[in-house]
Amino acid sequence: MNFKKEALLFIFAGFILGSVATFVFIKTLEKKNAPLPQQEVSQTIPSKSPSVDSISADEHFEMMQNFIKSAKENPDDIKSRITLGNIYYENGKFKEAIMWYEEAYKIDPQNTDLLVDIGACYRAEDPKKAIEYFDKALAIDPQKQQALYNKVIVFLFDLNDIKSAKESFKKLEEKYPNLPMIEQLREELKKAETEK
Repeated sequence: MNFKKEALLFIFAGFILGSVATFVFIKTLEKKNAPLPQQEVSQTIPSKSPSVDSISADEHFEMMQNFIKSAKENPDDIKSRITLGNIYYENGKFKEAIMWYEEAYKIDPQNTDLLVDIGACYRAEDPKKAIEYFDKALAIDPQKQQALYNKVIVFLFDLNDIKSAKESFKKLEEKYPNLPMIEQLREELKKAETEK
């Protein structure tokens, strides 16, 4: 596996649902010709939900509809919003994921995981905005490892800003010298400098 793929995997780490749940949900919606949840609604599956293997496609669809309903009826239901954000994120529907994450963020504005997740969603289309969200997370928690790491990745691979990548790497290395990816990041930075 190359470094860029490993970096992407690290960014995506920590999400509640696996790709299997997302696939089943999307296929069920397609099968029923049902639209994806509307943007004014937000809903998620609790982390203690039954395993995907024990749920039929119809049960999964019904469960998702119940979460959407719950989110509509309960403006403080952060778990549903985060889970829906995760489902959309894992399915590559970043605009929809951002909408759900931002709704959850309104409920818990100190949640640095949400800021990192929103930043990860912005990475593909607006890497500068991704950096803004990683910086917001770091303003709340200067030790936020994933935000520090993601900044290096976005500066290096998406913005081709080697100077900023090196500055971010230095902060990451100071705080997390034993992080397994440190040596690979160092090599990628050296490689980028020689290619420039």
